[in-house]
Amino acid sequence: MRTAKDFFLCSLAGCGVFATSLALLILHPALIFTYLKRSNPCLQDGTQLQPWAVPSFPFGNLLQMNGDPLQVAQAKLRVASKQGGAIVTYLLTKATFQFVNNDEGVKELMGAKITVSKSFRNLGKVLPVWNRLFGRGLFMVSGEDWKRMHRICMRGFGPKQIQSFLPLVENQVKTSFCHLDTAVADGTDTALGLLAKREDNSVVLDPGVFFKQMALRVILAVAFGQDVPEEDKKILLQAMQVFESSGSDPLLTVPGFLNSPAKAAREVAAAIKGLHKVAHKLLARHRDGSDQKQDTLLAALLAAKDEDGSSLSEDDVVHNVYSFMAAGISTTSDTLCTTSFLLAQHPKVQLRLQQELLNMRTWEDIKDNAYLASVITESMRLWPSVAGLPARVLTEDAVIGGIPMQKGHAVGLDSIANQRRTCIWGPDANDFQPERFLGKAADESPSSFQPMMPMPMPAGVPATAFTAFGGGVRPCIGRPLAIAEMKLALLELVSRFSLEEMEPAKFKMKFKIPLISPEKGLCLVLHPRS
Repeated sequence: MRTAKDFFLCSLAGCGVFATSLALLILHPALIFTYLKRSNPCLQDGTQLQPWAVPSFPFGNLLQMNGDPLQVAQAKLRVASKQGGAIVTYLLTKATFQFVNNDEGVKELMGAKITVSKSFRNLGKVLPVWNRLFGRGLFMVSGEDWKRMHRICMRGFGPKQIQSFLPLVENQVKTSFCHLDTAVADGTDTALGLLAKREDNSVVLDPGVFFKQMALRVILAVAFGQDVPEEDKKILLQAMQVFESSGSDPLLTVPGFLNSPAKAAREVAAAIKGLHKVAHKLLARHRDGSDQKQDTLLAALLAAKDEDGSSLSEDDVVHNVYSFMAAGISTTSDTLCTTSFLLAQHPKVQLRLQQELLNMRTWEDIKDNAYLASVITESMRLWPSVAGLPARVLTEDAVIGGIPMQKGHAVGLDSIANQRRTCIWGPDANDFQPERFLGKAADESPSSFQPMMPMPMPAGVPATAFTAFGGGVRPCIGRPLAIAEMKLALLELVSRFSLEEMEPAKFKMKFKIPLISPEKGLCLVLHPRS
C-alpha cells in the first residue's frame, strides 16, 4: 500500500519529467518540429518541403519573421529555389506551405477551383483579434458564405459605389493637408506627426503618424459619414489605434490569450467592444432616420440585397464595415509612408513626380497620370503593406503548382519574395524603378490602364508576380478606393514639399503581423516648395 510520502515522491518525479521534457523542447526545438514535419508535402522526387529557417518552440518562425523583412524574403527565395518554389513557415506549431517562386502554384491557389471549392480560410483561428472584431466579415468567410456575402457587398462597395465616395475622399485628404498647413505655420502638432520646425522653414514630420490620422479620417467618413458625434468619433479613433497596434504582440496570436486577464488582452478586448457598440449605435441612428442621409458604406451595405432579395444581418453589416475600415487604414497609410521614404531616397524619381503633377489640383487632373500610378505600383511591389495572401486550408487533396498537397494543409503566398524575383523582374528587382511600368504592357488593350487600379504588368511579367492586392477570384474589394486615396495624398504631399530623410542610416522596414511598414518613429524633413 502506497503512503502519502510515496505519492509525494511520485508527484515530484512527474514534475521533474515534465520540466525536463519542457526544457528539451525549448532547448532542442528540432525534436518537436522533426515530428511535425512528417506531414509536410513531398515533391515528385520524394524531397520533403523544409522551413525557410529553423523554427523555435513555441513560436515557430514568428520571432524570425519579426526581423528584417527583406532578409526574410531572400532566405525564403534561397530555400524555395531548391524545392519547387515553395517553403514551410511555422506559426506556433502550425505549418503553412507558401509559394514564393511558383507562378503556376500562385495562379491555381488564387483560382476558383482551390479558393472557392477546395479550401477555406482559418484567419479566425490564426488571428483571434481579427476574429473578435471582424466576425463574419467578407475576408473571414469562405465557400458559399463568401459567394453570397461577396455578391451583396459588391452592391454596396463595388466600383460604382466607390466612385460615389470619391468627392468625400478628396475632401478628407485635402482637409488633412490643410490641417498640416496650419500646423506648419504654427510650428508643431505632435498629434499630426509634426514634431519640429527648423530655422530654414523646413519641418520634421513622422509620416507614419500623419498618414495614419489621414487614413482614419477618410475611412471613418466613408464608413459612417461626416456627422459622427465627436464622442463617438473619439472612441472610434482611439479604439482603432489600439487594434492597429495589436499586430506587434505575438502573444495575441496564442489561442485563449485574448480572454486572459493580461493587460494587453484586456485593452484590445475593450477596444473591440467599444467599436462594436458605436457601430450598432450609428446603425440604429441610420435606421430611425435621425442622421442626415449620406452616401456611406454603412448605408450602402444596409440597402444592398442578394439576387433573392435577402440582405446582411446587422452583425454582418457591422463586421463588414470594420473589415473594410481595417483593410483601408494601415494598408493605405503604411503604403503612403513607405512611398514617402522611397521618394526621399530617390530624388530623381521625386523630382519627376513633382514635374508630372505640376499645376494639378484635383482627382480629374491626376487620375490618368501613368507616372503617379507607376510610383505607387512600384512602391507596393517592393513593399506590399500585407506580407502575403492569407493561408487557405484545403478541404481535399490537391496538386498545386506541381506539389501534391493533402486535405488539412494550409497553403499561402509570401508577396515580398514573390514580387522581388530576379527571374521575373530582372537584375534590378530590388531597386525602386517606377519606369519599369511605363514600357510596353503585357496587356495592350485600351482598358488595360484604369485610374483606380495599379499599373498593368510590363511585358513578360505574369499577373501572378504582383499580389499586393491579392488576385484571382478574391482580389481586395477596396483596391479602387485605396489607389484613389493614395494618388490624392501624394498629389498634396509633393505639391507642397520636397522630401528628405531625417536619419537615412536608421531606415528599416518592420513586420507587424500581418503588415509591413517603416520602423515606428522614423521621420522625414519636409522642405516647403515655393
